[in-house]
Amino acid sequence: MKNPSDFSDLVDQAESLDPFAWDDLQDQVVDEVVTVPVVCFRCGEDDFAIDGQSVREIVGQLETTPLPGAPGHIRGIAVLRRQVIGVLDLSTFLDAQSADPALATNTRRTLIVDTPHYTVGLDVDEVTGLDEWPEHLLREDALPTTIKGSTRRYAIGAHPLGEELCVLLDIERLLDDAAVR
Repeated sequence: MKNPSDFSDLVDQAESLDPFAWDDLQDQVVDEVVTVPVVCFRCGEDDFAIDGQSVREIVGQLETTPLPGAPGHIRGIAVLRRQVIGVLDLSTFLDAQSADPALATNTRRTLIVDTPHYTVGLDVDEVTGLDEWPEHLLREDALPTTIKGSTRRYAIGAHPLGEELCVLLDIERLLDDAAVR
């Protein structure tokens, strides 16, 4: 059986501790692991992600009006909630290898992306999820050499997604090039 004075000593020790010390410790832990929210998706057989903060919404594939003379990666324009937006076929733009066409028509989605310069729809074959990636792993200088050239220009990081590698795309650079090509 414990001595009552031992319990009093423990209470005195607990009361002498700084009550805000735990908050400081939590702040240090949070500062050490900074994450980036991402939206993961597939184009053909390749896995990609973009910054989740730039994605306004995910909708079913939009009906588009083709633009005469537009490059093949521009599907056309669409009206979404009274806003006219351009729609880009990301699989075509990135030269992604085609997956099963029957599967692609059932799972195709359009990511509505807002950036400082553009609001655009990105057609993708399938949205695979939302995630948070550790920021320290997302460095251009640490990209694996297995990322193909047409994608490498837009890659700003990569993260394992199951057995595959998911490439984080620089959406601003990608949209700038898509507008020029």
